[in-house]
Amino acid sequence: MLFCFSIFLIISCTQVDDNYNLCDSNYIYCNFFEIKFPEISEITDDNAQLSIEDLNTYRQLSLEHMNDPESISVFDLYTEIFIPRFSYNILDINALEKLWFGLALYPLDNKNNLSTVTDYFYSDIQNLNQSIYGECIRDEGSYLDSKNSKIYNCSKDNLQSYDFWVTDEQFMWRMKCVWEDDKFEAINIRIVRSEIVTASDTCRKSMESFKSKIN
Repeated sequence: MLFCFSIFLIISCTQVDDNYNLCDSNYIYCNFFEIKFPEISEITDDNAQLSIEDLNTYRQLSLEHMNDPESISVFDLYTEIFIPRFSYNILDINALEKLWFGLALYPLDNKNNLSTVTDYFYSDIQNLNQSIYGECIRDEGSYLDSKNSKIYNCSKDNLQSYDFWVTDEQFMWRMKCVWEDDKFEAINIRIVRSEIVTASDTCRKSMESFKSKIN
């Protein structure tokens, strides 16, 4: 059986990585947003489901920051903990995690624009992030860079990652995608499928598909 499965994987291996699923309100973790994720990936089980109580807490933090004359950034009141609300990973033939993607929610900073907020984050308070992911530099030439979205390229040793920030009318969203090899063979035993994955492209496709659904 193992031999037959291996033959199937070799035959089915493909360079095409345009097959994505949509995580929306039909899935328990995506009640307040939607995002596309690769069919070859697996949704991880370490997600913290967003609730109305969470949203109200973030709104309150935004309000406290706005009304506090001594608060320079919303991160003066809110720790920079990354809490995955949705995440997926992609494994290789040895069942090793080769790519991880996560999505987190942050309170909105009503005093500053997004560039100022993220510049403050990476210059003053991202010690934990830097110790793990290295220096993060904003990619101002990226198509993902706009008034309400900023993408950072991070690098440390062999570890590469993207940080992608998006604002809506009430919140900030941050997406983190991490990989070592930009191109690798991915295998999903559950759906009996193998394909060549380009990590950076995969990250960007999920990021560009994101939509906040909080009204």
